[in-house]
Amino acid sequence: MPSISTIVPCFNQSVYLAEAIESLLGQTYPDWDCIIVNDGSTDDTETVATSFCRKDARIRYTRKSNGGLSSARNMGLRIAKGSWIQFLDADDVIEPTKFEQHFYQIQASNYATNLVMYCDYKYGNHDNIRKEVAGHIDHQFRSKEYLRELIIRWEHELSIPPHCFLMSSRFFIQDGITFDESLPNHEDLDCWLRIFRLNPTIQYIDQKLCLYRLSAGSMSRNMTLMGEGFLQLLDQHIHSGNYSASIRKLLLAKRRRVLKTYNRIDRMALSDKILLIGHLSRYYSKRILQRSGLVP
Repeated sequence: MPSISTIVPCFNQSVYLAEAIESLLGQTYPDWDCIIVNDGSTDDTETVATSFCRKDARIRYTRKSNGGLSSARNMGLRIAKGSWIQFLDADDVIEPTKFEQHFYQIQASNYATNLVMYCDYKYGNHDNIRKEVAGHIDHQFRSKEYLRELIIRWEHELSIPPHCFLMSSRFFIQDGITFDESLPNHEDLDCWLRIFRLNPTIQYIDQKLCLYRLSAGSMSRNMTLMGEGFLQLLDQHIHSGNYSASIRKLLLAKRRRVLKTYNRIDRMALSDKILLIGHLSRYYSKRILQRSGLVP
Protein backbone atom coordinates (compact mmCIF):
# COMPACT_ATOMS: atom_id res chain seq x y z
CA MET A 1 0.00 0.00 0.00
CA PRO A 2 1.24 3.54 -0.72
CA SER A 3 2.49 5.33 2.40
CA ILE A 4 1.34 8.78 3.50
CA SER A 5 3.62 11.19 5.35
CA THR A 6 1.69 13.76 7.37
CA ILE A 7 3.49 17.00 8.25
CA VAL A 8 2.21 18.81 11.34
CA PRO A 9 3.92 22.17 12.01
CA CYS A 10 3.26 23.57 15.46
CA PHE A 11 4.08 26.93 17.01
CA ASN A 12 2.58 27.52 20.45
CA GLN A 13 -0.56 25.51 19.67
CA SER A 14 -0.13 22.68 22.14
CA VAL A 15 -3.70 23.23 23.32
CA TYR A 16 -4.93 21.95 19.93
CA LEU A 17 -2.15 19.55 18.94
CA ALA A 18 -3.53 16.47 20.68
CA GLU A 19 -6.85 16.75 18.81
CA ALA A 20 -5.01 16.97 15.47
CA ILE A 21 -2.88 13.90 16.22
CA GLU A 22 -5.85 11.94 17.56
CA SER A 23 -7.54 12.52 14.19
CA LEU A 24 -4.56 10.79 12.58
CA LEU A 25 -4.67 7.90 15.02
CA GLY A 26 -8.33 7.45 14.12
CA GLN A 27 -7.64 6.93 10.41
CA THR A 28 -9.11 3.74 8.95
CA TYR A 29 -6.17 3.55 6.52
CA PRO A 30 -3.14 2.44 8.55
CA ASP A 31 -0.11 3.04 6.30
CA TRP A 32 0.88 6.53 7.36
CA ASP A 33 3.52 8.28 9.40
CA CYS A 34 3.48 11.68 11.06
CA ILE A 35 6.20 14.30 11.51
CA ILE A 36 5.46 16.90 14.18
CA VAL A 37 7.67 19.94 13.61
CA ASN A 38 7.99 22.14 16.67
CA ASP A 39 8.76 25.60 15.26
CA GLY A 40 10.41 27.01 18.38
CA SER A 41 7.34 26.84 20.62
CA THR A 42 7.50 28.14 24.19
CA ASP A 43 4.40 26.25 25.38
CA ASP A 44 3.85 22.51 26.01
CA THR A 45 4.20 21.45 22.38
CA GLU A 46 7.20 19.20 23.08
CA THR A 47 5.50 17.46 25.99
CA VAL A 48 2.35 16.77 23.97
CA ALA A 49 4.28 15.66 20.87
CA THR A 50 6.67 13.30 22.65
CA SER A 51 3.82 11.70 24.57
CA PHE A 52 2.29 10.66 21.23
CA CYS A 53 5.66 9.41 19.97
CA ARG A 54 5.78 7.02 22.92
CA LYS A 55 2.29 5.76 22.11
CA ASP A 56 2.74 5.14 18.38
CA ALA A 57 5.96 4.48 16.44
CA ARG A 58 4.45 6.06 13.31
CA ILE A 59 4.71 9.48 14.98
CA ARG A 60 8.04 11.31 14.90
CA TYR A 61 9.05 14.61 16.45
CA THR A 62 11.62 17.26 15.59
CA ARG A 63 12.33 20.70 16.97
CA LYS A 64 13.80 23.77 15.27
CA SER A 65 14.25 27.45 16.00
CA ASN A 66 11.27 29.58 15.04
CA GLY A 67 11.26 30.28 11.32
CA GLY A 68 7.58 30.41 10.42
CA LEU A 69 5.04 28.06 8.91
CA SER A 70 6.82 27.61 5.56
CA SER A 71 10.11 26.82 7.28
CA ALA A 72 8.43 24.20 9.47
CA ARG A 73 6.65 22.56 6.54
CA ASN A 74 9.89 22.49 4.54
CA MET A 75 11.68 20.74 7.38
CA GLY A 76 8.90 18.16 7.43
CA LEU A 77 9.24 17.67 3.68
CA ARG A 78 12.97 17.02 4.06
CA ILE A 79 12.26 14.30 6.62
CA ALA A 80 9.20 12.75 4.93
CA LYS A 81 9.57 9.29 3.40
CA GLY A 82 6.04 8.64 2.18
CA SER A 83 4.89 8.40 -1.42
CA TRP A 84 2.13 10.89 -0.60
CA ILE A 85 2.16 14.10 1.41
CA GLN A 86 -0.56 15.29 3.77
CA PHE A 87 -0.28 18.70 5.45
CA LEU A 88 -2.13 19.16 8.73
CA ASP A 89 -1.87 22.32 10.80
CA ALA A 90 -1.79 21.74 14.55
CA ASP A 91 -5.19 23.36 15.15
CA ASP A 92 -7.07 21.46 12.44
CA VAL A 93 -8.56 17.97 12.18
CA ILE A 94 -9.21 15.33 9.52
CA GLU A 95 -12.04 12.80 9.55
CA PRO A 96 -11.35 9.06 10.03
CA THR A 97 -11.87 7.95 6.41
CA LYS A 98 -9.87 10.69 4.66
CA PHE A 99 -6.82 8.54 3.90
CA GLU A 100 -8.96 5.56 2.96
CA GLN A 101 -10.96 7.61 0.45
CA HIS A 102 -7.75 8.95 -1.09
CA PHE A 103 -6.35 5.42 -1.30
CA TYR A 104 -9.33 4.43 -3.48
CA GLN A 105 -8.50 7.37 -5.77
CA ILE A 106 -4.85 6.32 -5.95
CA GLN A 107 -5.88 2.78 -6.87
CA ALA A 108 -8.29 4.03 -9.53
CA SER A 109 -5.53 6.17 -11.06
CA ASN A 110 -3.26 3.11 -11.35
CA TYR A 111 -0.92 4.74 -8.83
CA ALA A 112 -0.27 7.83 -10.94
CA THR A 113 2.59 9.95 -9.62
CA ASN A 114 1.23 13.31 -10.81
CA LEU A 115 -1.93 13.13 -8.72
CA VAL A 116 -3.36 15.94 -6.58
CA MET A 117 -6.44 14.98 -4.58
CA TYR A 118 -8.63 17.17 -2.41
CA CYS A 119 -11.89 16.99 -0.48
CA ASP A 120 -14.59 19.24 0.90
CA TYR A 121 -14.38 20.64 4.44
CA LYS A 122 -16.29 22.27 7.30
CA TYR A 123 -15.53 25.44 9.22
CA GLY A 124 -15.29 24.75 12.96
CA ASN A 125 -15.69 27.01 15.97
CA HIS A 126 -12.50 28.30 17.61
CA ASP A 127 -13.26 26.65 20.95
CA ASN A 128 -14.94 23.53 19.56
CA ILE A 129 -13.90 22.54 16.07
CA ARG A 130 -16.73 19.99 15.92
CA LYS A 131 -19.25 22.83 16.18
CA GLU A 132 -19.80 23.78 12.55
CA VAL A 133 -19.73 27.44 11.51
CA ALA A 134 -21.36 28.65 8.30
CA GLY A 135 -19.05 29.58 5.44
CA HIS A 136 -19.79 31.67 2.37
CA ILE A 137 -17.05 30.77 -0.08
CA ASP A 138 -16.78 27.94 -2.60
CA HIS A 139 -14.71 24.86 -1.67
CA GLN A 140 -14.40 23.31 -5.12
CA PHE A 141 -12.95 23.98 -8.57
CA ARG A 142 -15.73 24.43 -11.10
CA SER A 143 -13.82 23.74 -14.33
CA LYS A 144 -10.90 21.70 -15.62
CA GLU A 145 -8.85 24.88 -16.10
CA TYR A 146 -7.36 24.47 -12.64
CA LEU A 147 -4.45 26.89 -12.89
CA ARG A 148 -6.58 29.64 -14.41
CA GLU A 149 -9.28 29.10 -11.80
CA LEU A 150 -6.74 29.08 -8.98
CA ILE A 151 -5.54 32.51 -10.07
CA ILE A 152 -8.93 34.05 -10.82
CA ARG A 153 -10.99 32.74 -7.90
CA TRP A 154 -8.58 32.10 -5.01
CA GLU A 155 -9.55 33.84 -1.76
CA HIS A 156 -12.30 35.90 -3.39
CA GLU A 157 -14.55 33.00 -4.42
CA LEU A 158 -12.51 29.87 -3.68
CA SER A 159 -10.71 28.65 -0.56
CA ILE A 160 -9.28 25.18 0.09
CA PRO A 161 -7.23 24.68 3.28
CA PRO A 162 -3.95 22.73 2.94
CA HIS A 163 -5.21 19.71 4.88
CA CYS A 164 -7.92 19.09 2.27
CA PHE A 165 -5.20 18.07 -0.19
CA LEU A 166 -3.20 14.87 -0.55
CA MET A 167 -0.38 15.15 -3.09
CA SER A 168 2.23 12.95 -4.66
CA SER A 169 5.63 13.41 -3.01
CA ARG A 170 7.20 13.70 -6.50
CA PHE A 171 6.21 17.38 -6.64
CA PHE A 172 8.45 18.05 -3.65
CA ILE A 173 11.20 15.48 -4.25
CA GLN A 174 11.64 15.30 -8.04
CA ASP A 175 10.29 18.73 -8.97
CA GLY A 176 11.93 20.45 -6.00
CA ILE A 177 8.89 22.47 -4.95
CA THR A 178 9.01 23.96 -1.44
CA PHE A 179 7.15 26.61 0.54
CA ASP A 180 8.54 30.10 0.04
CA GLU A 181 9.99 31.16 3.40
CA SER A 182 10.22 34.81 2.32
CA LEU A 183 6.43 35.20 2.16
CA PRO A 184 4.67 36.45 5.32
CA ASN A 185 1.51 34.54 4.31
CA HIS A 186 -0.19 33.00 1.24
CA GLU A 187 2.60 30.41 1.17
CA ASP A 188 0.05 27.71 0.39
CA LEU A 189 -1.25 29.50 -2.73
CA ASP A 190 2.34 30.03 -3.89
CA CYS A 191 3.01 26.30 -3.53
CA TRP A 192 -0.21 25.30 -5.28
CA LEU A 193 0.56 27.64 -8.21
CA ARG A 194 3.95 25.97 -8.66
CA ILE A 195 2.37 22.52 -8.55
CA PHE A 196 -0.62 23.34 -10.76
CA ARG A 197 1.73 24.89 -13.32
CA LEU A 198 2.98 21.31 -13.91
CA ASN A 199 -0.51 20.27 -15.08
CA PRO A 200 -1.18 17.51 -12.52
CA THR A 201 -4.17 15.20 -12.52
CA ILE A 202 -6.73 16.67 -10.09
CA GLN A 203 -9.35 14.55 -8.34
CA TYR A 204 -12.04 15.63 -5.91
CA ILE A 205 -13.85 13.82 -3.10
CA ASP A 206 -17.31 15.29 -2.54
CA GLN A 207 -17.22 14.61 1.19
CA LYS A 208 -16.43 16.92 4.12
CA LEU A 209 -13.39 15.06 5.41
CA CYS A 210 -11.58 18.04 6.97
CA LEU A 211 -12.38 20.50 9.73
CA TYR A 212 -10.86 23.99 9.60
CA ARG A 213 -10.74 25.94 12.84
CA LEU A 214 -11.76 29.60 12.62
CA SER A 215 -9.89 31.92 14.94
CA ALA A 216 -10.73 35.59 15.46
CA GLY A 217 -7.09 36.39 16.11
CA SER A 218 -5.61 34.40 13.24
CA MET A 219 -3.30 35.86 10.60
CA SER A 220 -6.05 35.36 8.02
CA ARG A 221 -8.02 38.15 9.76
CA ASN A 222 -5.09 40.64 9.61
CA MET A 223 -6.04 42.49 6.44
CA THR A 224 -2.94 44.66 6.08
CA LEU A 225 -0.49 41.80 6.51
CA MET A 226 -2.53 39.46 4.30
CA GLY A 227 -2.73 42.02 1.52
CA GLU A 228 1.02 42.63 1.61
CA GLY A 229 1.76 38.91 1.41
CA PHE A 230 -0.68 38.39 -1.46
CA LEU A 231 0.91 41.22 -3.47
CA GLN A 232 4.42 39.92 -2.81
CA LEU A 233 3.37 36.48 -4.03
CA LEU A 234 1.73 37.83 -7.19
CA ASP A 235 4.68 40.09 -8.03
CA GLN A 236 7.05 37.11 -7.77
CA HIS A 237 4.94 35.00 -10.13
CA ILE A 238 4.28 37.86 -12.58
CA HIS A 239 8.01 38.50 -12.96
CA SER A 240 9.10 34.84 -12.87
CA GLY A 241 8.93 34.27 -16.63
CA ASN A 242 7.37 30.85 -16.02
CA TYR A 243 3.93 31.55 -17.48
CA SER A 244 2.37 32.04 -20.88
CA ALA A 245 1.20 35.50 -21.88
CA SER A 246 -2.44 34.58 -21.17
CA ILE A 247 -1.67 33.31 -17.64
CA ARG A 248 0.50 36.35 -16.90
CA LYS A 249 -2.43 38.53 -17.95
CA LEU A 250 -4.60 36.73 -15.39
CA LEU A 251 -1.96 37.28 -12.70
CA LEU A 252 -1.89 41.00 -13.50
CA ALA A 253 -5.69 41.17 -13.32
CA LYS A 254 -5.58 39.33 -9.99
CA ARG A 255 -3.05 41.85 -8.70
CA ARG A 256 -5.42 44.71 -9.54
CA ARG A 257 -8.23 42.90 -7.74
CA VAL A 258 -6.07 42.38 -4.65
CA LEU A 259 -5.05 46.04 -4.65
CA LYS A 260 -8.73 46.95 -4.71
CA THR A 261 -9.77 44.41 -2.06
CA TYR A 262 -7.10 45.52 0.40
CA ASN A 263 -7.25 49.22 -0.56
CA ARG A 264 -3.53 49.34 -1.25
CA ILE A 265 -3.55 52.68 -3.01
CA ASP A 266 0.15 53.11 -2.22
CA ARG A 267 1.02 50.02 -4.30
CA MET A 268 -0.99 51.01 -7.37
CA ALA A 269 0.70 52.05 -10.59
CA LEU A 270 -0.91 54.84 -12.56
CA SER A 271 -2.42 52.29 -14.97
CA ASP A 272 -3.99 50.46 -11.99
CA LYS A 273 -5.46 53.69 -10.67
CA ILE A 274 -7.00 54.50 -14.05
CA LEU A 275 -8.58 51.04 -14.28
CA LEU A 276 -9.88 51.32 -10.69
CA ILE A 277 -10.94 54.98 -10.83
CA GLY A 278 -14.53 54.20 -9.78
CA HIS A 279 -13.39 52.25 -6.74
CA LEU A 280 -10.88 54.95 -5.76
CA SER A 281 -13.57 57.65 -6.00
CA ARG A 282 -15.82 55.70 -3.62
CA TYR A 283 -12.90 54.91 -1.30
CA TYR A 284 -11.74 58.52 -0.93
CA SER A 285 -15.28 59.84 -0.62
CA LYS A 286 -15.86 57.48 2.31
CA ARG A 287 -12.54 58.53 3.93
CA ILE A 288 -13.52 62.20 3.70
CA LEU A 289 -16.94 61.51 5.25
CA GLN A 290 -15.35 59.44 8.03
CA ARG A 291 -12.91 62.21 8.90
CA SER A 292 -15.81 64.67 8.93
CA GLY A 293 -17.67 62.44 11.38
CA LEU A 294 -20.60 62.05 9.01
CA VAL A 295 -20.27 58.25 8.73
CA PRO A 296 -18.75 55.71 11.15
